[in-house]
Amino acid sequence: MAIPLNSELVPQKFSDSERSPSQIWLPLLSIALGLIMFTLDSSTVNIALPTITKAFNTHLAVSQWVIISYLIVVTTLIFSAARLGNMLGRRKLFQTGLILFTISSLLCGLAPGIIWLIGFRVLQGCGAVLIVGLGMAIITDLFAHSPQYGLALNLAVMTLSVTSVLSPAIGGLLVTLGDWRAIFLINLPIG
Repeated sequence: MAIPLNSELVPQKFSDSERSPSQIWLPLLSIALGLIMFTLDSSTVNIALPTITKAFNTHLAVSQWVIISYLIVVTTLIFSAARLGNMLGRRKLFQTGLILFTISSLLCGLAPGIIWLIGFRVLQGCGAVLIVGLGMAIITDLFAHSPQYGLALNLAVMTLSVTSVLSPAIGGLLVTLGDWRAIFLINLPIG
């Protein structure tokens, strides 16, 4: 099945002088913040799992589904997100992913029980799929014909790398100084 081409799907040749810096760098900042939320959330939940298990007075075999359910959604839907982005518009779906991820982070932080938390993590995984699945494609759309394309990709990858390194320490700090709920609520100001 052929995908109809529209202006959002075909990277346009703009010289950097034809676009304002905000048209170039603000979307990249939005993508970087989304990648920070995704990476931070992926790592900190692992650190908080024993605390979550204790807080809900459940078994580790049950609380592991907080991680497993999220990963199943992300790994199974990542290609679907790319396809949906091609059909419906990458930027619109990316923004939807940010909103969905942020709202589901709030819901995870307020979850009254382990089953609720697992369900909200499924919802959060749907938002994460849109963030990760479409973020790099949007960078390519924005910078494909720019001499700053390499810089933009490097900034996105550096964001993932630095956040991956810092996330366990941040998660440990949040759980130690606060509560397991803080690992989800930290996404609210970022989102």
